[in-house]
Amino acid sequence: MRIMRQGPLFAVSLLLTAGVCQAAGMTFHPTLEAARKAASGEKPVILYFTATWCGWCRRLEASVFPEDEATEAAKRFEWVKIDIDEHRDIAARYRVRGAPVFIVLGTDDVVRGSHSGFLPVDKFVEFLDASLKAPEKPLLEIADRPEPLPEGVELIRALRDPSPDLVRAAVLQLARADRGQRSRVLNAFAVSGNGPLPALVELMESETLSVRAAAAAALDHSTQAGLPFHPFAPAPRRDQQVMAWTAWLQAKGVVVPTKPAEAEIPKPSPVSEEPEIELKKTSRPSESAADAEIP
Repeated sequence: MRIMRQGPLFAVSLLLTAGVCQAAGMTFHPTLEAARKAASGEKPVILYFTATWCGWCRRLEASVFPEDEATEAAKRFEWVKIDIDEHRDIAARYRVRGAPVFIVLGTDDVVRGSHSGFLPVDKFVEFLDASLKAPEKPLLEIADRPEPLPEGVELIRALRDPSPDLVRAAVLQLARADRGQRSRVLNAFAVSGNGPLPALVELMESETLSVRAAAAAALDHSTQAGLPFHPFAPAPRRDQQVMAWTAWLQAKGVVVPTKPAEAEIPKPSPVSEEPEIELKKTSRPSESAADAEIP
């Protein structure tokens, strides 16, 4: 049984909505690519991570962003607003686990500053001023640079009987923050049939957070199964979710290699493997049964 949506290539939504969004005295671009194009290399770009349940975000947007001082300072940057529940893979790319979080980007995915939590107007302006003067520094996590992918129909044909390296290269493209070819790659996965699915399941067990998040997004987008997978979860919980995906695919006739029954599930390390952006404690609702669809 083939697990694929019928018909021609599917239209994939952009990161937020088409065009810029005016809100709370600020102008937000729909994608990082659009923000960079508007910046023309002359302005840094700020990723503003938020969520519908985030009370501090609502306070920022109601009492800080509309203030003249904040609005003027914000004009020196191009802005992208990202809902961390709708776009978990992007949050994973920057190791963001809560909201609000600001990530200031200079050239070529290079961070100039970051802040988590609420800021009053004066501190908000200070943060923006400091970010303009701050030197660029490497990202907290950088996925491998993907190999060039085939174009158009050739990529779809290649994914119908793919090598693991090709699937990994496509997932790494999705894991990157700057995703100008994102729609193309997701479309290719969606119409290429069952070929890439076993490799996507394997990549969901990657040690790299952004890679497993992107692989899960591609798998869910291709199958529309709606099964949960939480890339931030401890290893035992992720293993259980991968097993659920494997069982679902096998029930549909997809052969997915499984771990030996006697294999011991690795215990989570008591210390994080990689540095994380520390966030202020924020209450949030229970996780939904399935990850949000990735555009």
